[in-house]
Amino acid sequence: MSSFLMKLPPHQHGKYETKYTFFILSAAMLPAIFFSLFYYGYRLLFAYIITMVVCVMSEWAYESIKYKKHYLERLLEFKGSVTAALIVMTLPPVLPYYVYVVAALIASMIGKQLFGGFGRNVYNPAITGRIAVLVGYSSLMSTFYLPTSNILENGLFNITTVPIDAISMATTLTAAKETVASGGTLPILMTDTWLPSFLGFIPGAAGEVSALALLIGGALILVTRIGSWRIPFASLTTFLVLSTIFWYFNQGYVLDPITQVLSGGIILGSFFMATDFVTSPLYSKGKIIFGIGCGALTIMIRIFSSYPEGIGFSILLMNSLVPLIDRYTKPRSFGG
Repeated sequence: MSSFLMKLPPHQHGKYETKYTFFILSAAMLPAIFFSLFYYGYRLLFAYIITMVVCVMSEWAYESIKYKKHYLERLLEFKGSVTAALIVMTLPPVLPYYVYVVAALIASMIGKQLFGGFGRNVYNPAITGRIAVLVGYSSLMSTFYLPTSNILENGLFNITTVPIDAISMATTLTAAKETVASGGTLPILMTDTWLPSFLGFIPGAAGEVSALALLIGGALILVTRIGSWRIPFASLTTFLVLSTIFWYFNQGYVLDPITQVLSGGIILGSFFMATDFVTSPLYSKGKIIFGIGCGALTIMIRIFSSYPEGIGFSILLMNSLVPLIDRYTKPRSFGG
């Protein structure tokens, strides 16, 4: 009796096959990764390595046990490498290593494998892992450092609990929240933070502090067309329009739109996470709706909730709506 061989998608391969996509995504993340290593040194490199090993090996072990064959082939695919890099990029630069391990296991095993593996997950795995440790280790996740320690000053092999000359301080978004909550007011325009935020001389998550590095990587994603331009365009445009409206009517209590877009993870999320082809809509109209939802939810979470950041929650919420979006934006067949 003949037997059927069960394999995960994709089944048809071409120029934009999975390995090519992973390669381009990895290349697109390199500017932000190199920037983070430059400022936070060898300890963060350990975090990238540990997280990548946990993601790759856990996915390989699960799929090898489940599908029995092709052990070496599955290992060489490095499916968890992009997820691992995104996890580290979205976390504070100095954390105990076990936090990265927990985030990686939750991302790969719960966020991806429990849904059936790569290509079947409903939610973005990296964001799933990030939010899980945000809830579980909230105090650790609220500690950020000013990126002043770099390899030119302290050497690449600076292995310390924190960078030698790092200064623990709140992010721009957190500081604004605390100022308003305590009855203070904000400057109408925080022009002195625009250039540092664009270049990356502000505290924040490891891979999101430099808007310039993220935009370089985002441009590569759009040029190679592995990610749809409609999602980041719709997300960032909606975010800017709504943040401008909220700021105009609440000056002194809401950050100006330029500071909003240069702070936090809106650029990282819009280009590198919302464009995930597995968890985003299939059709052009749906991608625009998805991007609008991500941008709108992000600014509303920032302003109306106790969380200073909202891109992760907004993408997960929109991931939940993808089947519904696809259903109502599917193009009609010719003559249908």
